[in-house]
Amino acid sequence: MKAFKKILIGLGILVVLLVVVSFFLPSKIHVERSLIINASQETVYGLVVDLKKWDQWSAWHKMDPNMKVTYADKSEGAGASYSWSSEDSNLGDGTIKIAEAVPYDKITLEMYFGGSPEPSWGGWTFEKTQEGTKATNTMDMDAGMNPFMRWMGTMMDAMVGPQFDKSLNSLKEVAERK
Repeated sequence: MKAFKKILIGLGILVVLLVVVSFFLPSKIHVERSLIINASQETVYGLVVDLKKWDQWSAWHKMDPNMKVTYADKSEGAGASYSWSSEDSNLGDGTIKIAEAVPYDKITLEMYFGGSPEPSWGGWTFEKTQEGTKATNTMDMDAGMNPFMRWMGTMMDAMVGPQFDKSLNSLKEVAERK
C-alpha cells in the first residue's frame, strides 16, 4: 500500500509540474512552409482558391481516399467552404472556409477541427519570383491557457509541417504540368 501511495504522490507531482511548466510555453502556435513553383501566380492561386481542386494536391485528401467531403454551395473564392469526415484518427472531421481571397496574392483560411468552436487560421501567399511563384502555406493557433494545447503546440510543426511539405510538392507537380 505504501508503494501505491508513493506512486500516486509521484504522479500528482508530475501532473502539477507539467501544468506549471505549460504556462511558460508559448500560447501562439505557428507552422509555415514555402516552395518555389515553376508556374504563374495565376495557375498556383487557381489550384488553391478552388476547394474542389484540393483533391489533386492536398496531402490530407491523399491520406484517406474514403474521406467524406461536402462542399458548400460556393466552392471557390471568399465565402467558399467544405467540411470533411474521416475514419482516420489523424484527419477526424472539420471545416475549412476561405475567409479572404485576394486574387493571385493571398488566401486566408478559417479552420475548425473536431467540432471545436474556436477557429485556427491558415493561409496561403503567392509571391512572384524569377523562378516562378513562391507559395507559402501557414497555420496559426492560439492555445490560450490550455496546458494540453500548449504542450501540443511544441509538437505542431513536427506533426503538421511534413503534411505542408507534401501538399506543396504535390501542388508544384500539378501546377507545373499545366
